[in-house]
Amino acid sequence: STNALNGPVPSQLGYLTKLTWLAFGHNELTGTLPSQLGKMTNINDLSFGNNMISGTIPSELKALQNAETLSLGWNLLQDTIPTWLGSLTKLKNLSLYVNELYGKIPTQLGNLRYLEYLHLWSNELTGRIPSELGKLTKLEWFWLQRNDLSGPIPPQLQNLGKLEDLDLSGNDFSLGIPSQLGLLTRLTDLDLKFNAKLGGNMSTQLGQLSKLQSLDLSGCSLTGAIPSEMGHAVMLEFLTLTDNLLRGAIPSELGQLTLLSTLDLSSNNFTGTVPDEICSIGGSSSDIYFQVDCNVYCTCCDGPSGC
Repeated sequence: STNALNGPVPSQLGYLTKLTWLAFGHNELTGTLPSQLGKMTNINDLSFGNNMISGTIPSELKALQNAETLSLGWNLLQDTIPTWLGSLTKLKNLSLYVNELYGKIPTQLGNLRYLEYLHLWSNELTGRIPSELGKLTKLEWFWLQRNDLSGPIPPQLQNLGKLEDLDLSGNDFSLGIPSQLGLLTRLTDLDLKFNAKLGGNMSTQLGQLSKLQSLDLSGCSLTGAIPSEMGHAVMLEFLTLTDNLLRGAIPSELGQLTLLSTLDLSSNNFTGTVPDEICSIGGSSSDIYFQVDCNVYCTCCDGPSGC
């Protein structure tokens, strides 16, 4: 990879039937993926990410039953996600991000029981997240941001007990944040921002995410109050709740989040005074970036209190 290679992918690669690893990422390859790649049945790692490859994902690749990595991200592929990908049951890494893939996420991907990384972000995918993806119990990274996905976030995601990073931002999900996400106790990053139809309250169960370092719920049309239980997520460094419909008093329990470097509560409907416990995080106001609305009295925020 990263050799400034250009031109089409040669079909003659298909003759390398004993090859187990082929990485042509970060080059300037063009044209389509040759169907002859399907003859490389011993391949474990097939990577063509970060090129300018167009066309479809050839069905002949379903013969790559030994593949553990299929990386085709950051290209110009125009296709639906093939259902036959669900038959590549040894896959650990499926990366199809930043293409022009459209249509629904196939339910068959739920058969990839060894999958650890699923990257489908920045495409044109529509429909719902299949509940069958809740069977991917070894999944660690799940990125679906910047698509056109809709419907509810399936509660079956609670079964992804090894999940560390979940990014569903920039979609059209609705019907609120499922409380079951609070069972994903290995999560370090949860990003649901810019789902304007999501709505509902902040689940108290989010406070159970004791390893969570970053939580971004900006622009989700959330209502109600910040649950005091969020003070239990003591590993949080970034908490961003801007541009919602949250109201009521800011809970003093947020002052227990002593590792916070960013706390953005702006563009909501909070009232009252910022608790002293929050202003004391880190020992001085310079240790934390803190934004809140003008109608909330604050002596330690970034910007003059009362605006």
